[in-house]
Amino acid sequence: MNVFIITGVVLMGGFFVCFFLCLYVLSSDVCILLEYSLGEFVGSGLDFIIVIDWMSVMFMSLVLLISSCVFLYSVEYMDGDLYSSRFCLLVLLFVFSMGLLIFSCNLVSILLGWDGLGLVSYALVIYYQNVRSLNAGMITVLSNRIGDVGLLMAIVWMFGFGNWNFLIYVDLLSDANIGLVGLFVLLGGLTSSAQIPFSAWLPAAMAAPTPVSALVHSSTLVTAGVYLLIRFGLYYTYDFFSWVLVGISVVTMFMAGFCALWEMDMSSVVALSTLSQLGFMMFILGFGLWGVAFFHLLTHALFKSLLFLCVGYMIHGYGGEQDFRGVGGLVGSPIISSGMNISLLALMGFPFLAGFYSKDLIIEFIYMGSFGYLMVIIFGFGLGLTVMYGFRLGYLGLWSDCLYSVGVNVGEGFMMEFSVLILSMFSVFFGSFLMWWLFWFPCLVYVNLFVSLFGVMLLLIGFFICWFLFFFNWWSMYSVSVFDYYGGSMWFVVDLSGNYLCSFLDEKYSNHEVGWSEVIGGWGLRSFFWVLMQWLELLWDNVLGMYLFFMVIWVLVVAIIF
Repeated sequence: MNVFIITGVVLMGGFFVCFFLCLYVLSSDVCILLEYSLGEFVGSGLDFIIVIDWMSVMFMSLVLLISSCVFLYSVEYMDGDLYSSRFCLLVLLFVFSMGLLIFSCNLVSILLGWDGLGLVSYALVIYYQNVRSLNAGMITVLSNRIGDVGLLMAIVWMFGFGNWNFLIYVDLLSDANIGLVGLFVLLGGLTSSAQIPFSAWLPAAMAAPTPVSALVHSSTLVTAGVYLLIRFGLYYTYDFFSWVLVGISVVTMFMAGFCALWEMDMSSVVALSTLSQLGFMMFILGFGLWGVAFFHLLTHALFKSLLFLCVGYMIHGYGGEQDFRGVGGLVGSPIISSGMNISLLALMGFPFLAGFYSKDLIIEFIYMGSFGYLMVIIFGFGLGLTVMYGFRLGYLGLWSDCLYSVGVNVGEGFMMEFSVLILSMFSVFFGSFLMWWLFWFPCLVYVNLFVSLFGVMLLLIGFFICWFLFFFNWWSMYSVSVFDYYGGSMWFVVDLSGNYLCSFLDEKYSNHEVGWSEVIGGWGLRSFFWVLMQWLELLWDNVLGMYLFFMVIWVLVVAIIF
């Protein structure tokens, strides 16, 4: 039997185990800690602690569900690949590293899972061995190394408190020094979730195979930073951290939304939508609403993985073509097109789908929290951008006619259909289920009619604006304007994250880095030693000449001395 099918079935069994364990933990309101003492190091306890509570088990069950669907989807997507076993092992290592990060409450073990995610993600991004994949892998791994430095600094700082268990932070919040730990953890969370100025690596990581992107961009690497900040929550007591997080998330949310409106690469649009939703989560975390942020993290993981699988089907069917102008007509594939419609509507916040419950709850909590209409309007503007690029992605992918095509395979495989059907059902029903399980307590919310209908109004306004732009063909007219360059460069974040010396200082780079410094440096030394070796080889071939040479050298030395 195919190794992907076996692994997918095993992971699906793990999902059911974690899911029922989550129901037990939620209904019993218990938290289980398993502690293994590994000794002491200069007064600090080396303990490996596993925390089993409703948050960790629920998140892990969702990771296993999406991983199982990804493996079943890969049966046909990776068919014919020469290194399918290696691909399977890498994805399993990815899931294991995520599980280590989820269930750990010790900074050292969290760093192990964090580094595992970074290392395996690099191996998966460069899976297709070409220059584009290598460049994307380097940007990905180097950007995430900054987060590693933040976690290492947090470990060093917590060394003075005698323990690396973050559960003891509650007793240390009165200590002013603990704020530095929150700052270092915040740095790690910002890099992993690709917030500005670390946003360039997320679209670049789309060089990985599409099943990997469905896993990475929905429930593992990019959400690891959000989950880490939810777990720690140190900055809630510090206004400075909160406002820094709100400011960065708002800029990231708007940047990703605007760029997705002008991007012509399908996979990049989905990656930018992930970046926009991560901005939503960080925006909510800035106000201390960690429960609502976790709720949106779970619902987003479901419909975003579904969207990636549907887009991956289009890319696979069109022979690797990712440009909107070279694809289209997915409406001819009913199951895949239905799954794509469900995922896009859930992304927009269509009523009674998974995304609606979390986004509507966010609007109500922000309004009730006395944050004012300004924050509601900011969030609403970001939601409006989501509706616009979601409508654009659906229209161009489902209904538009492709301008060119290079061999189309429109046949649907059973495993692809099965994976899409599973995630489609969860994207429809799981939001309501989570709403009742996570927020079961009775709460009477008094909001006016404007706030209660705010999300639906934004949905309708976004639909009408997009329809108007497509009807008058204004999108094509403005796509060649300065906005296209400004949006396509992600507000110049890509240039700043890459070799900016080569981009902006070409002449100086040529004259100095590969000019005179090379002549007197590496290249010059290489030439000198090469000439020296040629002379030595010549002398060695002529033994008599070599003896005469050394005799002359000896005579000169004796003459100089005496």
